[in-house]
Order: sequence, then structure tokens, then C-alpha cells
Amino acid sequence: GDRKMQLSAFWKMGPRWGSMLAALAVLSLMLPVGEAAPRRGGAGRSGTADREMRNRRTECEKSTCSGMQDIERTECSYKCISNDCWSEVYSKDQIEEGEVDTERSRLFASCFRKEFKRETDAKREAERLAKAEARKNKA
Repeated sequence: GDRKMQLSAFWKMGPRWGSMLAALAVLSLMLPVGEAAPRRGGAGRSGTADREMRNRRTECEKSTCSGMQDIERTECSYKCISNDCWSEVYSKDQIEEGEVDTERSRLFASCFRKEFKRETDAKREAERLAKAEARKNKA
């Protein structure tokens, strides 16, 4: 009895009800289902390294390499970001004016990520040892 009355109330709403239901269905499809699982394999760390490389480039261009132009500025930026990676990738065959060498720029970025990982791992290890030493001294 009562259920029939509820259903008949919906039917009485007519075509408006159908279009409202369709709009609701479309909106529900646009909502995110849930949080995506975090990526494995250090994707976050390489993102951090890439961000650090961009930050260093910006800082280098503002300070150390300011006033330089074109190829001189590019070379200065690479050396400033990481002299070791610059030596590894560019020192034997330096960049030429107008050259776009995506392969070597990828090699430089890869070298920087490895260097950045070593630096952050060393910092973490130093922090871990300092905490262990502090705990030992408390006891």
C-alpha cells in the first residue's frame, strides 16, 4: 500500500523526473571513484629530483649565470646545477650554438637524479645516526 503510493508519486512527476535522473547519472559518472594508488618505483622521488633541478636552474640563472647569454648561459647553468654531471655528459663534446641535444639533456637529468638520490640518502642516514646517538645518550 504505502510503497505503491511512493512509486505513483514519482510517476506523477512526469518527464521532468526522467531528465533529472539522467542528469544525476551523468554527474555521478564525473565524480572521482577514489584515490589512485600511489605509484611504485620511486616516481615521487624522481619528481622531487626534477623539481630540485628546475629550482637550481632558476637560482643559477638568477645569480651565478646572470648577465650571460645563449650557449654561455646554458653551459653555466648545467655546471652550476651539477658540475659532476656536466663533466660526465658535456665536457668532452660541449654544446654548440643552436644545438638541441635531447639525448644528452636526458643523460644529464638522469645523472642529476642519481646524484640527488645519493645526497638525500646520505642526509637520511646522517639523521638516522644522529637520532640513534641521541637515544643512546639519553639512556
